[in-house]
Parts: sequence; C-alpha cells; structure tokens
Amino acid sequence: KKKYLAITINKPENQIINLPISRHPVNRKEMAIDLNGKEAITEIKVLAYNDKLSLVLAIPQTGRTHQIRLHLKHINSPVLGDTVYGNKNFNNHFKINKQLLHAYILEFFHPINNCSMTITAPIGAELKKFIKNMS
Repeated sequence: KKKYLAITINKPENQIINLPISRHPVNRKEMAIDLNGKEAITEIKVLAYNDKLSLVLAIPQTGRTHQIRLHLKHINSPVLGDTVYGNKNFNNHFKINKQLLHAYILEFFHPINNCSMTITAPIGAELKKFIKNMS
C-alpha cells in the first residue's frame, strides 16, 4: 500500500477516481484515460487548501504508470510542477519546475517473516515549503 502527498492546483473533492488508463494514442511517452484501458483506481483526500492550491493525500489502489498524475489532471487538479500533465501557467507563476508529488508512506508485509512494515520517506525541502505555506 502506497500513500503519496501532492500539491495540486484547485481543490479536488474527496473521492475515489476509477478511470481506466492506457498509453496515449499519439504521444507514446504519455498515458491517457481510455475506457478500453486497464483498471486504475486512486483515492483522493484533501488535507489543506489555500484558495489556489491543495495539499492532497493520494492512495493508489492499482499501480498504473502516471496514474495519480493523470487522475488528478482529469479532475482539474493537476500536480503543481508537472511538466507533462500539469498547468504551465501555474508552474511558471509559482516558479516550480519539478512535480510536487512525493511517495510518502509504503506499507507491506516482509517477505520472510510476514511482519507488517511501514516506511515513511522524509519530505523534500521544496514540498515542505509549499506545505508550510498551506497552514
């Protein structure tokens, strides 16, 4: 089980996004929402909002390429700094050129002793700055 933190544009609804994904038909390095694609499910929870940006917890229930980024774009709340699925004007306005999406928590059962393990990754300086401004 993975949990991600993201700074997104706008304020998404708390929701479960269930939209299938496949390779983009023209831009082969990108993915696209495609009703004939593979199942992709992402739970979205808004943790904070400041009139323009949101701090979001994204919990993917499947593991498709670019799943979180594409799902957030589809609901008009792209990840800030995302140069592929994001909003160039917002990225320029906030002077950010890398996506503010962070793999925060990983939970799994150890393959040898079957004990539950939780690993938390420290939040980077750029993301911390935006989180602090959300408070």
